[in-house]
Amino acid sequence: MAQNRSKNASRNIVSGLLNKAVTILLPFVVRTVIIYVLGDEYVGLSSLFTSLLHVLNLSELGFRSAIVYGMYRPIAENNIPKVNALLNEFKRVYRIVGCVVLFAGVIMSFFLDKLVKGDCPPDVNLYLLFWIYLINTVSSYFLFAYKSSLLMANQRRDIISNVDMVLSIIEYILQIILLLVFRNYYAYILVVPVYTIANNIVCAKMATKLCPNYTPSGDLSKEERKDLYSRTFAVLGHKIGATVVTSADSIVISAFLGLAILGIYSNYYYIMVSVIGIFTIIYTSIVPGIGNSLVTETKEKNYELFQKLHFTVSWMVGFCACCFLCLYQPFMKIWVGENRMLTMDVVAWMVVYFYTWQIRAMGSHFKDAAGMWKQDFWKPYIGAVVNVVTNIILVQHIGLLGALLSTIIIYTFIYFPWETKVLFDELFERTAKQYVINTLFYAIAAGGVSVVVFWLCQKITVINPILQLVIDVIACCLVFNTLYFLVFMRSKYISEVKLMLLKAVRHN
Repeated sequence: MAQNRSKNASRNIVSGLLNKAVTILLPFVVRTVIIYVLGDEYVGLSSLFTSLLHVLNLSELGFRSAIVYGMYRPIAENNIPKVNALLNEFKRVYRIVGCVVLFAGVIMSFFLDKLVKGDCPPDVNLYLLFWIYLINTVSSYFLFAYKSSLLMANQRRDIISNVDMVLSIIEYILQIILLLVFRNYYAYILVVPVYTIANNIVCAKMATKLCPNYTPSGDLSKEERKDLYSRTFAVLGHKIGATVVTSADSIVISAFLGLAILGIYSNYYYIMVSVIGIFTIIYTSIVPGIGNSLVTETKEKNYELFQKLHFTVSWMVGFCACCFLCLYQPFMKIWVGENRMLTMDVVAWMVVYFYTWQIRAMGSHFKDAAGMWKQDFWKPYIGAVVNVVTNIILVQHIGLLGALLSTIIIYTFIYFPWETKVLFDELFERTAKQYVINTLFYAIAAGGVSVVVFWLCQKITVINPILQLVIDVIACCLVFNTLYFLVFMRSKYISEVKLMLLKAVRHN
């Protein structure tokens, strides 16, 4: 079983990373074309509508996670009727959710003009554009999106990644051609719902082919349905918190600072979430294996697995934070020009934003794999309210920096301590003291080494901006990882992580 978990996880990671390479590179090209062909306001529009639709999708997020979690055990036990009943429940709920999202979208459309400071681009109808985005979101619920849960629960996210990669290549190439030929935002955005529909249909067919015995049929018992929806509402709260935190910034910036500022900020944010997307592939690929381990292994073994993964993630997050600190500005200077760059103080706080966000990730995913959504039920609601209130207040007083600080505050002083207490009290049943000390030490080490690398990059300067970027990249890769290794060379997790990576490579 352990070997299968490792094989599935490594296969999912490889496929996910290939897909992410496509969905980072090609959208980057598309974004560049939009910036230079249409302008910053159009990039801001895209960020605003993406954030709005993320908020509308809150009604679904909890149910998918609860269904996939509920499938782990019956699939492991080959309980086909139970899986079919879960799938049937998922199908019914998705139809209802589609109607809810559509209705919520209609209501939201009446307030669109309040969410944009200043005028929209003259050739864009704000309401028509919103309806295109809304149709794209709603279409999944009335097609076969529920079937993808079978692939997730069977630890075959690699199939979803491969389908997405092929269709994404077609989508982005078509968008680039249409933008260059027609120089029109509608030509670009109309491709998106076509891609969504095709993706749902192909993934559904692959799920049917892989799992022919699983079809939506039968019903859950009253007790099973009660337990499912209890988990769903608990999950929903966590998704509300995550979505509000990641979406509120764009909405507040648009409402108080305007689309042009949002467009500039979203260029930096795009690079950040692209990197986080790579982390997400790794996390989502190993979560089913973690879920399996939690029900088959001892608490001690699962605790050691958690500590090992936390150390690995801390190193990766620290390295990426160093790269953001040193490479953001030279890269942006080449990509979008000096007139579309943020000040260095805002960039530094974006690095802190990234680190406080991602350093909690492994604990959060262990909680998800264990289905522990009820234990900190109120955390996301409190975090969301604090984030929105502080966001609105701080943005009006200190501008863009306020959006970053509001999120850093809730990640550091609400989410991390609350999640840590629940994880160690309920799952590992031990004190969290060592974990907190380790996390603090990882942060200090990453921060100290990053400052050294940043100082070095500032000292080594050349006239050619591309050559400067190359030198800075080399400095980040060599100096950060060498110094970080020297700091932790006596840690027992160094050899264990090396062994884990070698095992994952052999399984591929």
